[in-house]
Amino acid sequence: RGVNDPSFVEAVRRLEPDATIALMVGQIFRSPLLAACNAPINYHNGLLPQYRGVAATGWSIYEGAPRSGFSFHRMTEQVDRGPILLQGAVRVGPKAAAAPIEHAKTRLACSGLDSLFDLLVSGAAGSLQPDGLGSSFSRAALRAIRAVENPEELTLDELELRLRAFETISLTLAGRRWNTTALRRIGHRPRNRQFAFTTAEGTWVEPSR
Repeated sequence: RGVNDPSFVEAVRRLEPDATIALMVGQIFRSPLLAACNAPINYHNGLLPQYRGVAATGWSIYEGAPRSGFSFHRMTEQVDRGPILLQGAVRVGPKAAAAPIEHAKTRLACSGLDSLFDLLVSGAAGSLQPDGLGSSFSRAALRAIRAVENPEELTLDELELRLRAFETISLTLAGRRWNTTALRRIGHRPRNRQFAFTTAEGTWVEPSR
């Protein structure tokens, strides 16, 4: 569970890898592990340096970016700041949702693996140095955008955008938080449905999932 545990670091070191690729590892590699990996490469599901951190796909959709991409980059102890090896991106449409965009760019990343390996073998990896500009998104920021304590203060468009981008939002309804993955419009507040509410523009909705 702890990638920096000395026993795991030693196990990697004994392998004497030419290079390593980390796929969706939610932990920070410290210097002993980075050294054991020799040429540690990370797959990040966002274009660097614009989308460092977590939920890069969701943030690109939420911000209305025309493209959502991926980056293979050398790993350093500074998260998502190592030299970039290879990048690619797919188009984001006006009603795009996170899951299909994630799927499309993962397929695109897979098609680029031969090029990545060629870069590693040639020693040309890491020619593109990310500058200090860009954005970084934390787990706290993700929790905050998903937590909707007063859903009646947001428009339906905003609520649906958050659902498309982040798949789940936590609505505070009837004094409790409810994880919600979909909303539906209703003509008026029906009886015995305590979770129905009006959005900022006056539309009646309720969670459907």
